[in-house]
Amino acid sequence: MRVLTARHVLVATGGSAVKAAIPGAEEFAITSDDALVLEDLPLPQGGAPPRGPVVLVGAGYISLEFAGIFAGLGCDVRVLYRKELPLAGFDGECRGHVAECMRGRGISMMPGTSPTRHVFFLRVHPPVVPRLFVVLKLSFLSALSSVLLGFSIEFFSVGRNSTREENKKLMEKET
Repeated sequence: MRVLTARHVLVATGGSAVKAAIPGAEEFAITSDDALVLEDLPLPQGGAPPRGPVVLVGAGYISLEFAGIFAGLGCDVRVLYRKELPLAGFDGECRGHVAECMRGRGISMMPGTSPTRHVFFLRVHPPVVPRLFVVLKLSFLSALSSVLLGFSIEFFSVGRNSTREENKKLMEKET
């Protein structure tokens, strides 16, 4: 066993990004970890229309950072979130200003929406085109209970799980 001493100690246990517990999320969605190693983006190729938007689920600062990154790279970006404004827990005036700035960059902000499940369609007429859709529950529109939204990349930024137990096991191996 090693004993370390210091005036100040920071224990950073780490964490891993999670996906919402909805059908299809594990198979079709990515997290911030996955986004950093994407090999392809849904950009128009040779005059063809875009393959579908990048849909970000959640409106915390990580989601909004990646929304800005994807938009800056030329992607069609949609941010889905349950509240009326992004960045829950932050100052209300700041939250409204950030939402306006995001819209000003061409990012579609979609308050009052949350995904409920995924649907996969395959168009069989040539050319064969697989298409993913997420079923959205709309909380602010009473006339519609749900809609389909097609996407090419779905990014979940809805929280992190602590890796404390994993780190504890690693520490026990070292001693």
